[in-house]
Amino acid sequence: MSKHHSPTPPKLAQAFLTWFCKDGLLEEIEGDLYEEYLDRWERHPALARGMYVLQVLSFFRPFALKRFADLIPDNNMMILHYTKMGLRALARQRLTSLINVLSLSLGIAVAVLIYLFIQNEDSFDRFHTQHERIYRINRMDLDPNGGMVWGIEGHPMPFVPAAAEAVPEFEAIAEVYAFDEYLRTDLWEGQQEVYAVGADFFSMFDFAFLAGPQAFTGKDQIVITDKMALQYFGRADVVGEELDLFFDDAYYPMEVRAVVEAPPA
Repeated sequence: MSKHHSPTPPKLAQAFLTWFCKDGLLEEIEGDLYEEYLDRWERHPALARGMYVLQVLSFFRPFALKRFADLIPDNNMMILHYTKMGLRALARQRLTSLINVLSLSLGIAVAVLIYLFIQNEDSFDRFHTQHERIYRINRMDLDPNGGMVWGIEGHPMPFVPAAAEAVPEFEAIAEVYAFDEYLRTDLWEGQQEVYAVGADFFSMFDFAFLAGPQAFTGKDQIVITDKMALQYFGRADVVGEELDLFFDDAYYPMEVRAVVEAPPA
């Protein structure tokens, strides 16, 4: 007898045969297939395995198949039963079922939206290493007539030096002013949100500088992200280049002082 390997038929084919074949035919078919397998295996093991698989597939016909219910494991029969009952209940009480389905869908949608909102609030600007020590100061405007109180994300420009002098415990303080202004280069022109920031801004917030120094020497300097560099100039090495900033009815040339990595969205 050849000693290539043990004359065992392919296990996957055996399992498939056991799964679909009727119990009354299984033993007889298995015996016949195994005898033919042994006979072929003596001459050509690889051919014997291939023929065994083909013969198993040839018995996958109606006369040899188990009932559909027998093909489903017992632990799934209960699921199938309850599924049928649920579908029948939906068909009998269509209006009630529609209301229930819509209510469930609405509840799930609201829960998902609440989760996404909380996740966004909890993760906002968390990439800054000192986020737990950074606070934004808002202004509260009072109605002189004793009415509504407004909270505003801003303050007068003299506030920052006054606050730094009045509260020496502030380790750093930086103002941030946002403007929607037009920028232009030889390659691009359009409106962009521009931020004017105080001197301590980059010591408080973490931005990865890809090119250029972190120190600034003049007010006509600007920092852009790597994505902006590609958009405005078509390349990343743009330190020292100029772009024009439209402000107060005129364009002013601004030197690209540094390029930082775009913060997470």
